[in-house]
Amino acid sequence: MNSLGCRDQALSESHCKDLQRFFRHFDLDSAEIAQMAMNRMQILPPWLFSIDRTTGEFGTCCCNSLTLGIMHERYPFPALWWMLEKIENSDSDEHIRILEAFIKLFPTAAVQYLCSNHEFVG
Repeated sequence: MNSLGCRDQALSESHCKDLQRFFRHFDLDSAEIAQMAMNRMQILPPWLFSIDRTTGEFGTCCCNSLTLGIMHERYPFPALWWMLEKIENSDSDEHIRILEAFIKLFPTAAVQYLCSNHEFVG
């Protein structure tokens, strides 16, 4: 496996090139997407944060993401997410950075608390 958890390096590079060609005409700004989504959802503060790391398969590649969600009617709604460049667990620095990114986007947000699983104790 390579650093991203891909079992087949050639297939992984082919998938990456296909995705790069597809998205080269799009300027996806995760900050704008997060702001638009939060405005659309109209979730009233104080917010309950949920932080989670998820691993999924994309073809023969293992995709590892860190997600900061806002709880809404007992379900986390993803507000920010990052693809991790590793297959291991996320670390405290990554958790802090995603929280700081959210606070930068929503500086006046009232937060009730952050919930997570055992992976995020640190």
